[in-house]
Amino acid sequence: KSTLIFRKRTTKESICAALEAIREQNPVGRILLIADNDGGHHAKLTQQRVDELDIEFVFLPPYSPMFNAI
Repeated sequence: KSTLIFRKRTTKESICAALEAIREQNPVGRILLIADNDGGHHAKLTQQRVDELDIEFVFLPPYSPMFNAI
């Protein structure tokens, strides 16, 4: 139920800020996010924050253009 606009360039810090905003807008319940394999999604800082916020990432398979809506 959240909509966020990302900058052209994402960093692990901006991803963590987005995760915090998502959890703030959805304080209870399971949060499952579909993520590509951007390095920022796999960063230790991001993974630590995901665990703290009780958010789960599901990663798209690498090199899967049929799942890319762009």
